[in-house]
Amino acid sequence: MQQSKNGGMVVSFDLGSYENVKRFLDAVRIPLVAVSLGELNQLFPTLK
Repeated sequence: MQQSKNGGMVVSFDLGSYENVKRFLDAVRIPLVAVSLGELNQLFPTLK
């Protein structure tokens, strides 16, 4: 296994409501290439 030569990043932001999250996920067209981003509940936590 080899360390990546290029940098990477994770972007996080708050969309404010469940409806906004649904609209965003329906509209997003960014390809996802990742080995691991953690568990599903870390990617899409339950909104309180």
